[in-house]
Amino acid sequence: INAEYMGLESVETAAVLNGAKDAGAKVQLTYIVVLKHIRTRFFAVDPQGGPNAVAVSNPIPGTVVDTHVTNNFLSEFYICCQHVNQGSATPTKYQKLYDTSNFTTDDLQRFTYGLSHLYFNWYGTVRVPCVVKYASTLAQFVGQYLQGNEAHRNLHTLLHYL
Repeated sequence: INAEYMGLESVETAAVLNGAKDAGAKVQLTYIVVLKHIRTRFFAVDPQGGPNAVAVSNPIPGTVVDTHVTNNFLSEFYICCQHVNQGSATPTKYQKLYDTSNFTTDDLQRFTYGLSHLYFNWYGTVRVPCVVKYASTLAQFVGQYLQGNEAHRNLHTLLHYL
């Protein structure tokens, strides 16, 4: 396990759990790292290729890979969420680092795939869960437009960055 992940996991989970404890809430927490920029590609064998030719295509949306190419020590999986017309589909890698919930791995896979359909700035699926896409959009907005200044207080309750 990557030492950077373990440091992140211990600091962030402790902060969330302490915040919940201070608020008097008892929480169950699942900490998952979402890796967007990976070089791994998966291909499906196309049965239309014929007996002497092997034709490959992109995997269908919703394809989950959680055996053979994953880490034996971490609960990790890949999901291909998008249909790609040109080029190769890039899966997203998920690594579960901390878990006190009762979710099964199959439940987490279905949940993360479902979240890829909920980004409302795009009509189809996106590669990552919508919450990751929203966080990325917000970080880009803050870095590009606010440049260290605070947004007007009337915008604090609005999704102005989307």
